[in-house]
Amino acid sequence: MKAINAVPDLAAASLQEKMPSMKVGTGAKDIVSAFFGHSGKLEPAESVDGAKLRATQLEGLDAPVRRPSQFNNSLQTKDGKRIVSFNQTVKEVAWSLGYDEDEHKSGEGKDESYSKGNPVDAADAVPAEDEEKAPVAEQKFKRRDSLIITAERISSTTAQDSRSNDPSDQLDSHQNVTVIDMQSLAQKQKLGTYEGLDKTEYTRSPLERVISDDGEDAEGMRTKGDAGSSTTGSGRGTSLSRSTVSIGMSRWPHAQEVSETIPTKFIAIRVILLAIVLNILLLVLAYEMSTEIVISLSPNLANLTIAVIAILVILITNSITISAVDLGMSIIASKLLTDSHGYGMVICGYMQTAPIRRLLFAQSLSLNSICRKPLERVSYVWVLLELMKIMSLFAATGVINSSVRDISTPVSCIIFNGRIDILQDRTYPTLESSAGVAEYLFGKALGCMRSEENCPVDGSLFIFGPQLSGAVGSGDTIVGTGFSIEIATECQCMDISLPAAVQNGVVSKRDQQLLLQQRENGNPYLLRMSNTNTSQAYGYFESYAAIGNTQYCGGFSRSVLPVCFTNVSNPSDVLTKSTFQTDGTTASIALTESQALSPVTKKNPLQILSVAAALESVWPQGQPYELGTNMPGLMNALLYWTTSDLASFDPSLFPFGIETLYSILLRAGFQRTFNSKGSSCPREIQRDDVTKIAFNQQGLISMIIIGTLQLVASLFALALASVWFFSSVPYGPVLRIVTSPMYFLSLLCESPFWINLAGTGNAQKHVVWQQLDLVVKIGEAIETIEDPIGKIRLDRARQVKSLRNGRIYA
Repeated sequence: MKAINAVPDLAAASLQEKMPSMKVGTGAKDIVSAFFGHSGKLEPAESVDGAKLRATQLEGLDAPVRRPSQFNNSLQTKDGKRIVSFNQTVKEVAWSLGYDEDEHKSGEGKDESYSKGNPVDAADAVPAEDEEKAPVAEQKFKRRDSLIITAERISSTTAQDSRSNDPSDQLDSHQNVTVIDMQSLAQKQKLGTYEGLDKTEYTRSPLERVISDDGEDAEGMRTKGDAGSSTTGSGRGTSLSRSTVSIGMSRWPHAQEVSETIPTKFIAIRVILLAIVLNILLLVLAYEMSTEIVISLSPNLANLTIAVIAILVILITNSITISAVDLGMSIIASKLLTDSHGYGMVICGYMQTAPIRRLLFAQSLSLNSICRKPLERVSYVWVLLELMKIMSLFAATGVINSSVRDISTPVSCIIFNGRIDILQDRTYPTLESSAGVAEYLFGKALGCMRSEENCPVDGSLFIFGPQLSGAVGSGDTIVGTGFSIEIATECQCMDISLPAAVQNGVVSKRDQQLLLQQRENGNPYLLRMSNTNTSQAYGYFESYAAIGNTQYCGGFSRSVLPVCFTNVSNPSDVLTKSTFQTDGTTASIALTESQALSPVTKKNPLQILSVAAALESVWPQGQPYELGTNMPGLMNALLYWTTSDLASFDPSLFPFGIETLYSILLRAGFQRTFNSKGSSCPREIQRDDVTKIAFNQQGLISMIIIGTLQLVASLFALALASVWFFSSVPYGPVLRIVTSPMYFLSLLCESPFWINLAGTGNAQKHVVWQQLDLVVKIGEAIETIEDPIGKIRLDRARQVKSLRNGRIYA
């Protein structure tokens, strides 16, 4: 259009060159402007009838007008395109204005400067005031001359675009032509009002359309000609194609080219690939946390922090998996909507609904809808994925942690030797002091007590390790040699007043008298009986103990008492690990746990006789011990492990508590009688900067279920998206329409189906979508197939064609 707007200036320059008698600036440019319209720009015709030219509207012209049939005597190429001679057409238009060519030629000799083409002398120019007084006939003559001169200048420029490499399409060099696709112009004019396009594009005359469509190409080729480049037939086609595309872009300025390749498709489905990778990593994490893994986090924060992280990881992978399934289903929806028969429009609303509400959306459709059953069945995939968010809580609560220990500098400790020949009684500790220590003693400090936990042996496992003499930190452990002994106890109520009790060897005659005698107070008492059976060969000794003044056997009775039989066996030397806790002061150091690491072979192993002697030194046989208490209503600390409320015996815990009683007294006996010496024990410190974490069985199963189901859903989404790679139809624009309400509404407003929404402004949601439950197809409108820019339309399947890759669409 730039070349067309420059026509008045070109014509004015030509008139100045050929007609020296005319004053430039007031005559030539005004003449051209009078013909082409105000401001020197080409104006479109104001009537659809192409036979009426704008020239008939010029003031003072009464010339006849030729009809379009008189302009159709142009040449025709092999492909059916018409070739209109530019000079011939313009001259015919000039003739229609009343111009005679012979008369013009006869007048050429009157002005030598005009015929020879000499430049106009400024002195010979006609004054402006004289020109204004010229008669009307002379004004007509000047306008006709201006038209002829302008046509000659334009045709000489556009002739460069008319040459073709094909000899059959070449014309003589003196004949200047422009090719017009008349069929395309007719189709555009026919469909202009249907498409709602710019009506001025189709109401212009054929001559105006030729100048408008090719003016920019002529100017561009003229610029190339000035640079010394040659124009070929291929260059002409490219120029014309760019011109038509430019015209289309002026109508659809937001049109874009649809160009889909394998890499761009992979980029589009990257969320599916990401979901697959993340779910595989989730399963790997679950496998790694089936055993302990070390992390750089304090033990105090590890459990809560890892639980929160586990929930976040599961929720993030779940969200990405849901997005991946959304994308896969959207691609399938795009395929269905671009198929030859189309699909239900409601699938767009289905994909634009929140995943958790899609099942309700599908169930709200009409029973006659072709989309109801398929969408309802596939909705359960999202329901299952949403349930994974609830299972994340079970996985998070299954996180467990343990401390990490490193070897540090040794600490001073005391180790004991249980040789029978070097035992000596140091008279301390005693039974009374042992009762006081029992108040602050941890059950695990004695080893594995059945009153505290399940033990691997048939009874409790008493472990005695090195005794600490130096200072340690909280959580530190020391490793050294010690002992392990198995203790098993059985208790039953027995009437010891019967002669059978003495005959069976349960009590001796002296023990029977002690138990039946009158007591001064009603406090419970403990008696270890005298009939101890010791077997050095088999490594055990048996001991009987009775507790009086208790209600364990159905009430207070001097004769009916609980009698417990205890077997102490399998004494051995082992390597032990002792763990301590402290509040930072030396006096607060307490043994919290003892563990046996491995057996130790010694030249003089621990013997059962040494064990019996150590117990005898603290708890002698045949001597009743009154179980006093420091707080009224509570039991003695030695019997704390026989009760669940510290006030009364628990029959289910009573025998296990007696095993703990024997362990406490054996520990005191070893400290009192065994030979001891100072040593240094290796120390393991508890690190505060790292922690071992793992999943328990509940958390591990939850993680495996979540990771497996989400991985299967991600692979399902990848299978759905694979149809895109095997399709020649581009799904990109349709994918945006399916997933984005904005694009869907913009297309719906241009479709013939928007009228179905009339009267639904206050309707329920499902009613609105039922009105749009129609089988449609998304593709290119059939009336824009031959245009440089296609139009995407939502319509019946027969009204649209499939989209094409590499084409520009609006």
